[in-house]
Amino acid sequence: MSNTYRKHGAQGQNRVCRRDLLTLIDKHFESFVDEDEYDLSHSEPHELITYNRLDLAIKIFHMQMKKYEGVTFAEELYTHHINAFTLGCFIEPGNPGKNNIQCYLDDFASINKNILADGFDEAKSLVPLSSNGSIANGAHRVASAYLAKKKVPSVMLSVPDYNYGFKFFLERGMSRKEVEVAVTKFIELAENCYIALIWPSAKGCQRELEGLIPNVIYQRKISLNHCGAHNLLSQVYYDEPWLGSREGNYPGVKGKLVQCFETFGDLKVVAFQAESLDKVLRVKEKIRQLFSIGKHSVHITDTKDEANRIARTLFNENSLHFLNHADLTKYPSIHKKVDRFKRFIKENNIETDQVVLDSSIVMSLYGIRECNDVDYLSVNSSTEYYDELIDDHSDELCFHQEERDVLIMDPSFYFYYEGLKFISFSQLYRMKKNRLEGKDKNDIILMEALIEHNMLKTWAGKTKQKLYFFRVKSKSRMVSVLKLIGVYDLLRSIYLAVKRGDN
Repeated sequence: MSNTYRKHGAQGQNRVCRRDLLTLIDKHFESFVDEDEYDLSHSEPHELITYNRLDLAIKIFHMQMKKYEGVTFAEELYTHHINAFTLGCFIEPGNPGKNNIQCYLDDFASINKNILADGFDEAKSLVPLSSNGSIANGAHRVASAYLAKKKVPSVMLSVPDYNYGFKFFLERGMSRKEVEVAVTKFIELAENCYIALIWPSAKGCQRELEGLIPNVIYQRKISLNHCGAHNLLSQVYYDEPWLGSREGNYPGVKGKLVQCFETFGDLKVVAFQAESLDKVLRVKEKIRQLFSIGKHSVHITDTKDEANRIARTLFNENSLHFLNHADLTKYPSIHKKVDRFKRFIKENNIETDQVVLDSSIVMSLYGIRECNDVDYLSVNSSTEYYDELIDDHSDELCFHQEERDVLIMDPSFYFYYEGLKFISFSQLYRMKKNRLEGKDKNDIILMEALIEHNMLKTWAGKTKQKLYFFRVKSKSRMVSVLKLIGVYDLLRSIYLAVKRGDN
């Protein structure tokens, strides 16, 4: 029996007889209608967004992006997922008249318009659910109901489960980038999503591990260098007191990094759904028992906000580039500038997802050069906002050679840091190549040095990590030996006394 997660909507409010039901569902479900009456359920649409229906996130994302000028990526994503469903023929089963992508786009727009205006008309159609409560048909209607905030009338039939999860779309030709956009949106939309980070120190036992994590939305392996591992840990545990100060580059990360990244293996990331946090905690405990290295084997998110933050960090190639190359210690003032910008958008009621930070602040985050001010682009550009340190960068938009909304809404052009969007390294490089002002020429040289020396930097990072691990482990062993022979406390008191004398 499948363990699809779904909270059922209100059951038994009314019933629908077999004869009426047959007129309300597609003809190819008739063979599954074998009872005289069925309970009619009215579900919240987000309850129907289950791990085996990743397509719902794509459909909702497509409609959400229609209002933004020039943003074609979401429609392309929608087109590619219909291509995957129909194996390239764009013909809907049982509906030969729906035989090209424009028919799908027009039909979806019509469904969305009607449900937005009048809600979901259960006198015209119902959504059939499989025996475990996931959608068997009607994904466009459910997506429209989600956008309109309308309940979905549905009936549960003995229909086999449909699995339109991430593997389905990858196997049918969609790119990993496209699937990760869908997964990130899914985690934003759905109920009870969690992300498990299986640290490289947890070696082997992959078959057993797969049996422990239910309802997998997405999984992948990620290669991080020493810098990337440090930056990731600082974001995963950013609210933990032991982490230390941001200005001090989170000194608490050092010990955790040694324990979690003991080897240079890949980080395994698994996004999944679960019925409750209690069940997630049980999964976490079983994983820890499996690898026998305690907390250094796995971290699993506790909250929706945390899951969103980790998804945006790890399911976006721009964000991964940032993790592996950003030097957040070189210019400590950058943190104050980021905080100031957060206050600025809050005071001016600017939505976080409708703004992207541009230009020199990205250079500063990467440790290339310090920025003097903060430049940004906003969907709703306005001159009424004022801060002497913060500038609307609309005048420089032409050098990006992309529409403003595209840069802000298309994940191809930004990365996330501390909940904010920043122009990607590659797009910033492109903009500077187009503009070629005096400072740009030097910036381009510095950026090309980072690009061209990625392999060298990777090797240097691994060497640095090995040396760092050696020092930490040697110190730990030395402390254990000194404690064993009973001289640790004496030597430590002498060391502290000498240190105080030097000060």
